Amino acid sequence: MSKKQAQTQTTFEKANAVARDLFLANLGLYGKAYEQGQEFYNKTQESYKQAGEKVQDIVSKREKIFADLVKRGEKVQTEAQAKFEELSAKPKTLVEEQVEAVKSGVEKLKERVASRKAETQTAA
Repeated sequence: MSKKQAQTQTTFEKANAVARDLFLANLGLYGKAYEQGQEFYNKTQESYKQAGEKVQDIVSKREKIFADLVKRGEKVQTEAQAKFEELSAKPKTLVEEQVEAVKSGVEKLKERVASRKAETQTAA
């Protein structure tokens, strides 16, 4: 082989090596980009999962708070109804007591009138 052919062969081998290195560098870049993409995807999936868990936690807390508020509302309603019934019954009782007092007074008055009438009739 001549010197020129050997030099061409060496240049060709060098060019081949550089082309191969470029190919491998591009392949490495693709691999690195793929790994980073997978890592980003995994982080995104984990964040999505955590967000879902937080939402479920918030929903369960909301449901508990709502149930507690309903229970509290029922209690307040029962207490208010009892108080209302107590207060509405009180005036009736007061009126009934006053009616009984008036009836009693009328009966006493009748008795006194009858006794005076009897006294005036016996005295006459």
